[in-house]
Formats: sequence, structure tokens, C-alpha cells
Amino acid sequence: IQNPTFVDIIHTTEYTVDYLDPNGMSIQQVWTSTNKYLMGTETAPDGITVIGGKTETTEAAGSCLVLYSKNSSGKPYISVVLKGNSKRELYTLMTELLTNFSKE
Repeated sequence: IQNPTFVDIIHTTEYTVDYLDPNGMSIQQVWTSTNKYLMGTETAPDGITVIGGKTETTEAAGSCLVLYSKNSSGKPYISVVLKGNSKRELYTLMTELLTNFSKE
């Protein structure tokens, strides 16, 4: 979190890269964040500003989210939800965690 480049990376909503494939063909790849708070499809609780984070889903781990946010006083938090049964549950659980931080 002390590295501004890291914070920029976890805050990025979309990243585009151009490269040449092994045959010399030009390829453009666009990666879009799956973090619903960053993309605006999920709303953080009042008083919470989501700075960035990382989502991941695997069969073994379920839906997971690591989030860096700040409350209205500027106090930073790193929140982690692991083994969500679905993306919906993942964001419900994270919003519950963030709600506790907004009261501090």
C-alpha cells in the first residue's frame, strides 16, 4: 500500500496491451476489472471509499476478494472475504464488513 504503483495497479478498471504474437501478428488484449465496487456495479456503504483490490474465483477457494478502502475519516482498511459461495454472496459479505468500518 505504501507503493503508489501498486495502488495504481489495484485501482485500474481496464488495461490494454498491444503485442506481437509468435507469427509477428499484432494483437491487442484488453483486461477489465472484475471488482464490482471499482466498476460501479456494486455500491460500497456510505462513508467508504474503495481504492482497489483483487478478485479471484477457483473451485477450491470459491469467490474471493481482497479490498483496500478508507472510511470517511481517512482510516485505511484491508478487507478479505474467502470462500464465498457466489459472487453475490461475496459482495454481500464484503459490504457487511465495510459497513462496520464506516462507523469507526
